[in-house]
Amino acid sequence: METLVILGGWSRNESSYNQIVLTAPHNWQIIVIPHSILAPSGQFENISTRILDYLKKNDLTSFILLGHSLGGSLAIDFACQYPEKVQRLILIDSAGIPIHKNLYQLVRDLLSS
Repeated sequence: METLVILGGWSRNESSYNQIVLTAPHNWQIIVIPHSILAPSGQFENISTRILDYLKKNDLTSFILLGHSLGGSLAIDFACQYPEKVQRLILIDSAGIPIHKNLYQLVRDLLSS
């Protein structure tokens, strides 16, 4: 079974991605991580650690990661910190590369996994 983990945009909620969940092939598991997990009380510190904890609790060790809008920036950061977890990274209308990362380092980290 293939697993797709979605980190959504800040102005979106989990239901914004229902069409993806409902129309996915039967051999796919689609996980939309809720904002309440990513940034409880609007706190953005340690988001990659929160994502990792959530994935561990749900027994997800390797997956395709999709980031939309602000979720794209979070997905890039997560993929750089935990490249062994991310099979593929998909960015849709991404907020971009976090300031503390550079493109060379991002690509090198992703290709070395």
